[in-house]
Amino acid sequence: MRYVLAVLLVLVAVPAFAATATLTWQDNSANETAFDVERKSELCSGTTGTWAVLSTVAANIVTYRDQTVVEGASYCYRVDARNTAGKSGYSNTAGVTLPFSIPAVPSLLGVTAEP
Repeated sequence: MRYVLAVLLVLVAVPAFAATATLTWQDNSANETAFDVERKSELCSGTTGTWAVLSTVAANIVTYRDQTVVEGASYCYRVDARNTAGKSGYSNTAGVTLPFSIPAVPSLLGVTAEP
């Protein structure tokens, strides 16, 4: 008589950590209509990345959550204010390297025995 042991492993892709970079800045103007948040994909000390507008937020908003980042990657950000007269200069730059997170625990492990 031969027994076969079958193991059923079900993996559910539920991230334990969703990478996010949260930006905050000080609103120094009283007449802006929006802020442009720009990002480049490298450390702020780098010189090869290309700046791109990531998002535009309404006047008086002073935070932005970038949920398009990837674990292990580095990003540099800057912000400007704008209105119908034009754009301000850029803020200082601020950078972040997103840490890697520990994977979620596997679950729903099953096992069956077959005769």
